[in-house]
Amino acid sequence: MLNAAYQPPYCYGLDSGPVSYAGVISMAGAIPDISKVYDESAIPSLLFHGTCDKLVPYATAPHHYCSKEDSGYLILYGSFSIAQKLEQLGVPYWLHTTCGGGHELAGTPKVKYMDEIKEFCYEYVVKGEGETRRTVIPGDQGQCNYQQFNFCE
Repeated sequence: MLNAAYQPPYCYGLDSGPVSYAGVISMAGAIPDISKVYDESAIPSLLFHGTCDKLVPYATAPHHYCSKEDSGYLILYGSFSIAQKLEQLGVPYWLHTTCGGGHELAGTPKVKYMDEIKEFCYEYVVKGEGETRRTVIPGDQGQCNYQQFNFCE
């Protein structure tokens, strides 16, 4: 989903004009190439992620934190890295961080954060008045065996 959302507008030549997404909601997601997010492809984004996700990195790291020698080695750019890129481009985003949270958070927003999802859809997408926002849910990062984030303290 994120790869499709951050593609530049396509289907030029349609009577209605080019097709692109108006916004995206990511639940512990990442993309393999941050350079695909640029002026024409960046869109308002609501990014839910835990800082101790062992499957999909919160920032930038190999998928599953494997080594370069492992089969399937792939660098991924998670929610924190995407937010940094959107910040550079001046595109509004909402980074919703759960300190110490793992990949199980991928299903949590649909149940626990529906009000935030509705607010994002209305403010950022419908009204087009989004702002840069960061929500930090406190938690224990003691179980993380990789990069710690000081805003979780």
